[in-house]
Amino acid sequence: MNILHRFKKIILAVSMPLAIVVWLMSAGLMAPTALAYTDGTLLKDASTSNIYVMNNGMKVWVRSAAVFDGCGYDWTKVKTVSDLSSTPIADLIKSTANPNVYRLEKNFKRKLASIEIFQSYSLDWNRVGVVCQNVLDSYSVAPLVQQAGSADIYWVQTDVLRHKMPSWQSFVDHGFNMADVITVNLMEMSSYSEGVAVDTTPEPSSYVAQNTASQQEAQRLAIIIGVDKELSKTISEIKQRADTFSQVKNDANDFISTVRNKMNKYQSSLSMQQSGQRLIDELNNLAFISGKLLDIENARIGTFTSFLGLGNVPSANNFSTSTAQYENYRNQYDLSIAKTESLTETFVASEKTVLEETERQLTEDLERMTRATQALSQLNNILQGINSQLAILDSQIKAKAAEIENEKNRSGPMELIEARLAQLIPVYNSLVNQWNSFLGTKQKIAALTYRIDDYAKYGTLLSAEDRAFLSSLGISF
Repeated sequence: MNILHRFKKIILAVSMPLAIVVWLMSAGLMAPTALAYTDGTLLKDASTSNIYVMNNGMKVWVRSAAVFDGCGYDWTKVKTVSDLSSTPIADLIKSTANPNVYRLEKNFKRKLASIEIFQSYSLDWNRVGVVCQNVLDSYSVAPLVQQAGSADIYWVQTDVLRHKMPSWQSFVDHGFNMADVITVNLMEMSSYSEGVAVDTTPEPSSYVAQNTASQQEAQRLAIIIGVDKELSKTISEIKQRADTFSQVKNDANDFISTVRNKMNKYQSSLSMQQSGQRLIDELNNLAFISGKLLDIENARIGTFTSFLGLGNVPSANNFSTSTAQYENYRNQYDLSIAKTESLTETFVASEKTVLEETERQLTEDLERMTRATQALSQLNNILQGINSQLAILDSQIKAKAAEIENEKNRSGPMELIEARLAQLIPVYNSLVNQWNSFLGTKQKIAALTYRIDDYAKYGTLLSAEDRAFLSSLGISF
């Protein structure tokens, strides 16, 4: 389980409701892909502890440690896999130095003496596995054969000679077992030379001796397999712990990067800077301790792996130093996990405060900008009206000025001219005063526009005079 996931969940729980930031990204795991094993690959089935060598896409059982060593295989090259049941097992094998092809049945081998016999079983040449001679020699010759459809059973001697069992009692008296009888076709049965019946030959001591040796080897191999199962179980448990420590180390380093990014984003927050630095220091400590524990677990894996195939397990002396170190680091690890969790909560609380303040500030900024935008829009409408009035007044002022000038230049009685001018000049002055009033308002609006813009951008408050002026224009601010 990913130890730091709970810290990430805490942070996500804070960040998501505020809709301001996304704290972390989760990673997906790639689906496993099928492996194609090259010839000579050594595989160990975790479910049975059997070791196989791959050839021609098929697995061939290496039946004992002695056979393994005799073939010159390297124990360190053995790969443990969880399940080999889907990998086909070779039932046709030959050695590299001999063209004879053998068929494997019931853990015995029997030579297919000719191409015709091979073909009579509709066998596939492409499914013949090429193996080390020691692997081939580890299989005993199939001791008993019976032709399909016949009740007669024969004891086979040295691949070429068959001896008929004259009776069931004779079969039992010689210690044979029906489970070892292999059914063959007529062509294969005919390939054996006919020997004397079993009753008239010496007891097949070679088979008995060979069978006894096989039983002793099987017993020894069973011990190795049993021990290897326990070793594999222990190695699997250690690997799980090692994977956890490796994941915690990687997550701690990733977490440090995330915290630094948050600290850089909110540099003005003293609480985030202080709590973030304390969290980073502890995450560095957690990564260091996890790394030390990972090294110890990997060393243990190497020690246990080196005992595979030997039939015994490492003693406590193999781990005396690492055990003391492990307990020390494990205690530190547990403390660091608890401290990291506490510091994470403190850091998250600091960020929550900053985010809430940021959200509040954003709301205020939005309200301020909305208020300023509305006021500027109203002022713009008023300015358009003022500009229209100024244009009209300018035209009227020019017309009145022209009338006054014409009146001054008119010939006639002076009293009439002066009386006419006395009427025109007040009208002209009134127009000029209106124009100046509108112009003054326009200039005040232009200046106020800049101050409202500053208010929108920087929150600079307007004076009481500015607010009174806006109110006089019918603008609520």
